Amino acid sequence: MGFTGPDCSMRMCQKNDDPLTPGQAFRSIALTVSGATSALAGVVTVTFNGYSFTMPANANSNSDAICAAAVLTLGNVRTATCVMSAVDSTTQGATYTIEFQEWSHWDSENNVFFHTGNPPLASFSCHVAGVTSANSPTCSFADVVSTNLIEHEYCSRRGICDFTVGLCTCFLDYKTSDCSQLSNIPDNIDDHDGFLIQPVGPSYVGIALHIQTIKAMQTDFQMIKIEAASQPLFYMLGNGDTFWTKGNVRVDTGTLFVQAGETIATGGLAIQDGGSTTTLTTVAGTVADALAPNTGFTGTVMTARATQAAAITFYLFKASTANSLVPMFDIRGDGRTTVRSGGLEVVLGGATITDNVGTTSVLTVQASSGGYSSSVVSIAATASSQFPLTDFNLLTASAGGTTAITVEASGKTTLTNGGLYVNGIGGGNFVNQDPTASALTALSGLGTFTGTVATIGASRAANVTFKLLEAKSNGVVTFSVRGDGFTTVHSGGFQVLLGGGTITAGGFYVYAGGATVNAGGLMVTNGGATIQAQGLVVVDGGADITSTAQLLPSFSVHASHLAFQSTVAVIETTLVAASSSFYLLKINAATTTEIFDVRGDGLTTIHQGGLVVTLGGATVTAGGLTVTDGGETIRTLSATAD
Repeated sequence: MGFTGPDCSMRMCQKNDDPLTPGQAFRSIALTVSGATSALAGVVTVTFNGYSFTMPANANSNSDAICAAAVLTLGNVRTATCVMSAVDSTTQGATYTIEFQEWSHWDSENNVFFHTGNPPLASFSCHVAGVTSANSPTCSFADVVSTNLIEHEYCSRRGICDFTVGLCTCFLDYKTSDCSQLSNIPDNIDDHDGFLIQPVGPSYVGIALHIQTIKAMQTDFQMIKIEAASQPLFYMLGNGDTFWTKGNVRVDTGTLFVQAGETIATGGLAIQDGGSTTTLTTVAGTVADALAPNTGFTGTVMTARATQAAAITFYLFKASTANSLVPMFDIRGDGRTTVRSGGLEVVLGGATITDNVGTTSVLTVQASSGGYSSSVVSIAATASSQFPLTDFNLLTASAGGTTAITVEASGKTTLTNGGLYVNGIGGGNFVNQDPTASALTALSGLGTFTGTVATIGASRAANVTFKLLEAKSNGVVTFSVRGDGFTTVHSGGFQVLLGGGTITAGGFYVYAGGATVNAGGLMVTNGGATIQAQGLVVVDGGADITSTAQLLPSFSVHASHLAFQSTVAVIETTLVAASSSFYLLKINAATTTEIFDVRGDGLTTIHQGGLVVTLGGATVTAGGLTVTDGGETIRTLSATAD
């Protein structure tokens, strides 16, 4: 590009609009992209005088800005706009009105591709090869504005082109490389420069505009003043203070350097693109400070916003050290806040975490180190516990406004509902340092309770290899219940103060120490009672043995030792002397029929049946023998009888 002529040896000069033809329009065309029955997909390609651009065929993926940006990629277009029409609901096609406001001035044309400001529609072509939807895609052009247009002529028609070098020689009173600007002679043409300073030397190194006063720096005069009609827009005082009284300051490229700081009194600071970077090179100081000095302030001191909807793909805020190598703190686009180092400390005001998502945890505390050995959660209070007086809570958990768990400063923990459930290895361990309080209390506080106050269970079948319950004092077992239900009182004995004790089956065994019934006697309903050692002692209330068996003795006393030398049965009084006022032994039949008795003075009476001595005879040492009635029969197994 940039050459013309039959042999392409002529160097084209710059082209631009004629400055003496104001009030002209811009060349505009309409590009229509369409299809049939379904939505468009893919891209369309537009070509103009040897240059091409592509843009989405589907208008829902397009916009005015996207279309304009695509047009501006053409090498022969310098400034253009694009306005998209309403989108077709079926094909999602649209019409794009493209307005060419300025053509490229140099090196964008040749002897084949050129125009003078009004390129014909034939210079534009559209291709749908990149459209991927099978709905008969089409694209077409139509003129919108094609008359009274700005020119695109060599040297702006205000100079002569030297085609040997491609440079313009401007007519008198015109300047710039394309002769499009008037020289420094004021005129009344509306779209001309009022004053132009343009050094034309290609190697120029001087000062294009130099303003100098003999007077030293002062604030009582102005170096520069700019007004629109009578409205001041800009001025610079003699000491260098510069004021923009209206409008904005915009730096499209490059950097704005302020060596001694900058103060914006009102209106604030808006940075449209490129972000903001603040650098502090001193050892100490504040890099960024946001201050609302009004004592009645009710707004927001600092806001971080994103037009994009909440998502995890971007961050609202990031803080790091080591020149961004070590992340410290960040806020993700969905609001998730991560403290990556140093932890989180709230000194005053507490912390409230609210979550309205029905399936996520409101708070998760995790120690991710494989060698972690500290406390995952620590709750501490400077104030001391007031126990046993009314205390404050270290922890309160509630649901639906009802308190579920409280942990007081003393450690006292209250579960309002639901109970305590330990599921896993370790079980529960209660250690009480109070010298008088119970270490464990199970209480059913409901007056109509019908369940079980305490249940001890095992998933394993009942057997003798494990214990359901074991009680110890100072490490010594005092009581235990085996896995098969066998209960052992290891020390201290067994006492029933009220209600008695019932053994349904299996009997009652006392292996050592005997059994003492202080009152009420002892009743064994079934299974009998076996005392292996130390015997049976009844202190008070006596002993009453009733047998319903037909063929078994009601009472038997056996001395089973082979060398027994003591007394099989002893009946005695320990304090009362021998007397006729009581009986040592009474034997009755049918409850009231007297058969045999031994009075307290030894008098023995056989009320019925007589006395039969089968072996060994009978010896009366003193007092003789009196038989009142019935006679006396003495049998002997010897051959001779007296």
